[in-house]
Amino acid sequence: MALLAINSDKACAGDPDMLQDICVADLTSTLKVNGFPCKNTSTAADFSSMALSKPGVITSTYGSVVTGANVLTIPGLNTLGVSMAPTEMIFVLHGTLDVGFITTKAQTMSLFSKRINNGKYPAAVIAALNSQLPATPPVPNDVLAQTFRITSPESQLIKAKFATN
Repeated sequence: MALLAINSDKACAGDPDMLQDICVADLTSTLKVNGFPCKNTSTAADFSSMALSKPGVITSTYGSVVTGANVLTIPGLNTLGVSMAPTEMIFVLHGTLDVGFITTKAQTMSLFSKRINNGKYPAAVIAALNSQLPATPPVPNDVLAQTFRITSPESQLIKAKFATN
């Protein structure tokens, strides 16, 4: 085995692409394979839960409580809906944010994450990305134009303000 490894011409490593980016759990289905089957359509409510914003009742002698989140409380956490490579978590400390994502293609690794402060005051968050190199995939102008109901030239102007070298 060692000789085979030494004499190997090529070695590849990387994050394998998932078959799909989003697989919101269909909690009403009786079919169980690897997690829950996917719903046909999803909403923003499938990716959030107010259960995590409520303080738990401390009954332990350690003076702490854990509020867990799983697919039953947040259906968007279904097996194929969370990648081990590019997952994002945002915990809002104070303020109000609209958080979401836009799919740009019918292929994986193409989610555009957005965070918009629509509140009157600044917001503070703790954000975590579990990827070695979180990506910002390009979003076509027509996708931005349709999503935000603006023209393609307007989307180009907006993208130019956030361009990085």
